[in-house]
Amino acid sequence: MSEPRPTHRSALAEHPDVKAVLPVFVGRLRGHVARLRQLHGAGNREEFRRLVHQLRGAGKSFGFAPISERAGAIEEVVLAGRPLSEVGRALEELIAYMEHVEGYGVG
Repeated sequence: MSEPRPTHRSALAEHPDVKAVLPVFVGRLRGHVARLRQLHGAGNREEFRRLVHQLRGAGKSFGFAPISERAGAIEEVVLAGRPLSEVGRALEELIAYMEHVEGYGVG
């Protein structure tokens, strides 16, 4: 029997300025996951870096500091000019976190 998947809830879920737009951010995570995998697999450094940069900023804004931290670590590797293959594990950790955000895949 498998254990229930942990769910990550936004630290700002009840904040009046975030509450209304949070579902939009969460609703886009599935597409971001697919795009991250596609860009990483294709070796598209610039678009990959751009997307992790966006997630780095948006994560904290929407109450998901771990998304920002993980995306930031990946972005630093890319900005340092190191091979994208070096971010494989960190990318999977970022994706795993996003896939466990409350509301992921709903709708």
